[in-house]
Amino acid sequence: MRPLKLINDFIVFIFIFSMFNDNFMVDVFGPNILKNIMVIFIITNMKGIIEGFAKSLTGITRTFLIVFTLLTASMLIVELRDLRTDLEPNMYLIIAIFVIFYYFAFYKEIEKVLYFVWFSVMSSIVICYFNKSISPWTFRTTGGTGDPNEFAAQVASFIFLSVYLYTRNRNIPFLLSSLVFGAYGLLKAGSKSAVLTLIVLMLYIGLVRYRENLKALLSIKSMLAAIVIVIAFIKFDVMDIKLVKDFMGRTHSSATAEMRYKSWQAGWEMIKHNFWFGVGMGAFAEHNPKYLRKGYLDESARAAHNIYVKLFAESGALTFTAFLLFLFILLKTHYFQIIHSDYFWLQASTLAYLVMGFTLGIFYDKYFWLSLAIYTNVVNTFREPEMQRVLA
Repeated sequence: MRPLKLINDFIVFIFIFSMFNDNFMVDVFGPNILKNIMVIFIITNMKGIIEGFAKSLTGITRTFLIVFTLLTASMLIVELRDLRTDLEPNMYLIIAIFVIFYYFAFYKEIEKVLYFVWFSVMSSIVICYFNKSISPWTFRTTGGTGDPNEFAAQVASFIFLSVYLYTRNRNIPFLLSSLVFGAYGLLKAGSKSAVLTLIVLMLYIGLVRYRENLKALLSIKSMLAAIVIVIAFIKFDVMDIKLVKDFMGRTHSSATAEMRYKSWQAGWEMIKHNFWFGVGMGAFAEHNPKYLRKGYLDESARAAHNIYVKLFAESGALTFTAFLLFLFILLKTHYFQIIHSDYFWLQASTLAYLVMGFTLGIFYDKYFWLSLAIYTNVVNTFREPEMQRVLA
């Protein structure tokens, strides 16, 4: 039995690794590798998936079932209405969301999964070191995934995940190396939205978790430490380090913010014209040119750059409302218990994706749903007797 368990753990690990390093896996093993890995995962873990689905009739996963049902229904309605030809990739995404959520929301060894995620993102940061810039005019580099902004979102989530794992292993070198690698990954990705996300979450953490320690932050010792840090920055001229200078000046001459704004405007027009069922799953970029302002044909403005705009425009009002309801219930349930426990850092790890979602269209990405499933797993543990908690 032990060898079979090790084999299955390896399959689970490879499945998770492929979520965060999809571009790397395709480059090394070919275009069909991701689907093959998912098929193997489903076949070897069918029992766990079915058991997870059976538990969806109770608890918070009932709300997810509503989201999933409406998402699937809106996809099929648009497919039948427009006779689109891309049903196969959409079905692949639907199945992936279903499998990931129901399997990992009830996985009994979730801490093992967290280390799999940690290793996968750390590997992506190492891959980033060896990758070339995404184009000749910018220093930006991605890791094992194709887009530097998605890579930055993964790294931002990784930082809070690392803090949670530190609360379990109490290994200071582990925490310090995670933070150093995480900072390096964010600088190489050059995503200012990821840095803003970290600032927002740090403010949230300070207000929610460490509000009572505010006086300590303003103590004489803290002030002295801040002065030492400032002197060190001046002494070693940190701002003159090329990577930092490139990062700070990246958007100086670019129009990325304008592109996103134009795309959101087009998305809003798309929503008004396709309010109930949307334009079809994955069809945002295809329909976007019809709604973009005349004369603005930049290809990068065709992507949604926002999971909320993307979902509303592609799947309609009912699915969008159900998803917001799911997030509300998920984050509200046992909220005060969680923020006063170590699991708070897993909440922050999930919030990193949800906040980055305002500038990224990652709704259908597998790692996004893995993060939601992990946090659902956390919430589910508070519904069980103390002796049965799987994360403690």
